[in-house]
Amino acid sequence: MRDDDPRLKLFLDHRATLVDYATPIVGDRMRAEDVVQEAYIRFAPGAADGGAAGRVGARAASRPTSAA
Repeated sequence: MRDDDPRLKLFLDHRATLVDYATPIVGDRMRAEDVVQEAYIRFAPGAADGGAAGRVGARAASRPTSAA
């Protein structure tokens, strides 16, 4: 995905508002950031394979996942 992709611009323009909206729903800002990032990855197929979304959410990708 290119940096000039309109889906990336849409995501970046609204990311903070989406995280603010999701925070009280999920109860935690870091989880809200993950939810918003996951939604973007689903919205913009191909972003998860090293495209622009990988740069946007590098912090979340480095966090260990729980084995439940």
